[in-house]
Amino acid sequence: MTEKEKELILAWIVNEQLRIDQELSELRQRVRFRRIDVADNFEMILLQQRAADFEEFSRVLLRLLRLDMPY
Repeated sequence: MTEKEKELILAWIVNEQLRIDQELSELRQRVRFRRIDVADNFEMILLQQRAADFEEFSRVLLRLLRLDMPY
């Protein structure tokens, strides 16, 4: 794997994590001052699970590609 490919993978992971964090922040802001219903709770659970799944996927991917180890 070339250095450019490694950089692209790392950039994608960072951007995806930032996007998920932004979605979580926006959802929290939307429900902050209003009555929360079942749909809001379900959306929050799904988004939190997606964030956790992506974090685990990223860890496994970096381990497999040996990108988390210093060279």
